[in-house]
Amino acid sequence: MKLTEAQNKTLDNSEKEKQKLENKTIALWIAALRFTDNTTMHGLRYVFRSDSNIMRRLIWFCFILGGMSYCIYIMCRSVNDYFEYPTVMRSKTKYEPSSVFPAVIICSYNIYQKSSLTPKEERLLESMFNNYGSKTFDKEINVTDYEYLDGMEFMKRTSFKTVPDWCLFHSRECRSEIMGTAVTDMGICIRIGANASSTLEQTAIGLGEGLDVGLEQNESEWTVGPYMYYSGFRVSIDPADSHITTLRHRGFSLLPGDITDAVLSRKETTLLPPPYGQCGEVKLANYDRYTRRGCLNECEANYTIKQCGCRYYYHPGNEKTCNYAQVFVCLQEIMKLYENQSKDIFSFSECNCPQECFYIEYKVSVTNTKRSPQYTSRFKFVGGLDLSKGTALRLYYPNLEYTVVTEEAVYSFEKLMCDIGGAGGLFLGCSFATLFEFCDFSFDIFWIWLFRKMQQRQRKNSISVNS
Repeated sequence: MKLTEAQNKTLDNSEKEKQKLENKTIALWIAALRFTDNTTMHGLRYVFRSDSNIMRRLIWFCFILGGMSYCIYIMCRSVNDYFEYPTVMRSKTKYEPSSVFPAVIICSYNIYQKSSLTPKEERLLESMFNNYGSKTFDKEINVTDYEYLDGMEFMKRTSFKTVPDWCLFHSRECRSEIMGTAVTDMGICIRIGANASSTLEQTAIGLGEGLDVGLEQNESEWTVGPYMYYSGFRVSIDPADSHITTLRHRGFSLLPGDITDAVLSRKETTLLPPPYGQCGEVKLANYDRYTRRGCLNECEANYTIKQCGCRYYYHPGNEKTCNYAQVFVCLQEIMKLYENQSKDIFSFSECNCPQECFYIEYKVSVTNTKRSPQYTSRFKFVGGLDLSKGTALRLYYPNLEYTVVTEEAVYSFEKLMCDIGGAGGLFLGCSFATLFEFCDFSFDIFWIWLFRKMQQRQRKNSISVNS
């Protein structure tokens, strides 16, 4: 059969296209050989070189395959270690010419003054606290008679007025600006320490360079209360800007007739936020600065408001303060929850209050010493203090140093990159530049493959049209 001129021309074009495709295949192979000869990945050229015998090429292939497998294992383990976010706590001691003195809160265990109470109010306290541990209350009391008795006003009027018989700092009388009061769950208490308008620092070491306070509890003012089975005072040592309103779970006691030496040490802690650690902060409604203690105060206040419809006098907030009729009823309800082991019992563990990422804490080492009977009999009163009944607190730094604790990431992103690069360099002799070489080679291969596909499609279309 004789072909027409058009058909001959089509066959000639097909041959030319075929030749171009063959040329592209050759170009693909040449590009691959050029890449293996010039790549920074060691040993790859020996696998693809045509002048090497098969055994040598096989050995190099196994060597590269083993190195690549172990390198991938090291990389996976390094990535896993990184995403575990391990940390380490590093501690160091710093020295300064002066040490910041903490705020000292001193509360009497005898919260209410007998002389400030009316007989009716004494009856209320006896009804509330005489059977405090037995979860029972006086059923005969008419709680509506005490609706007028606002919690804060009652506490301000009746709280034990603790006045130091002496207060010395640096062996000199305490300045009036560092003396104040604090509202706590133990009533209106003494507060000695720095505030917004003054600072308090110990500039020399030793017993006489710190705080020396003498206190006496008037036994004739004793009344029933939540801490009536204790005698003496409760002391809390905290940073000057801390939000301390509850002392029942913190601090130490001052016993009547004792001299209490409290040796201070200060520690500053810096923690890492997630994903490395658990520190953080939440927005507080009643405090400008976040502290975990302030957050717990608000959490407890919110629980009280939910259960009682009001807040206790020492809780933060603008909500209505509970009167003593509400306190009386609410205490009974809360006692029933404890008695029935209800799930509605308050627990600080249920509060969303993470630890601050930076905080200061004071550790106190306390020793108690009895006064010599001979001294007490000879000098019965010192500075107006009855030595047989009074107590003295001596609080000081033994040295002008403090501890800085910092949480640091053990495995940073930079170390991860170093480990991955080290594994690749050791077993394969490659680096991140090799990765870009593979990307560049892949782009060339893709372009050649795409061009070949386009040529094949054009050839098919040309044949189908001419036929």
